[in-house]
Amino acid sequence: MLELVAAAKQVVASHEDYARAGDLDGVMTNVHPDVIVLTSGVPLLVGTEAFRAFYAQLLSMGRWDFSHDYAGEEVLGELVELSGLARGTLTSSDGTASPFANNFLIQLRPGADGRLKIWRASFASSTP
Repeated sequence: MLELVAAAKQVVASHEDYARAGDLDGVMTNVHPDVIVLTSGVPLLVGTEAFRAFYAQLLSMGRWDFSHDYAGEEVLGELVELSGLARGTLTSSDGTASPFANNFLIQLRPGADGRLKIWRASFASSTP
């Protein structure tokens, strides 16, 4: 079980690195084809096309630098569930830095290549 949790956390860390670099194709390597994301202010995101469009919009806003602090982890068969607080800074093209914090619940499951991928995710704003 610990190996699955470590692998899931590595996928999330990879996601952080790709987002920080503004690498949309890299971000997408960690997304399951059946991804569903629930976050405030946008319609439910279903599938990789919706996720790609949403994330492209996020990356166009500036440089994202964030990390995930884990409060919970659970393994349910091949599914790994992580929860906690993601916090960081969005720096816009004019250099304005805005802190943010989101409570998160992320579920990862193996994709066709056998690697864990982000399958379900939900985010809710928190106080930075």
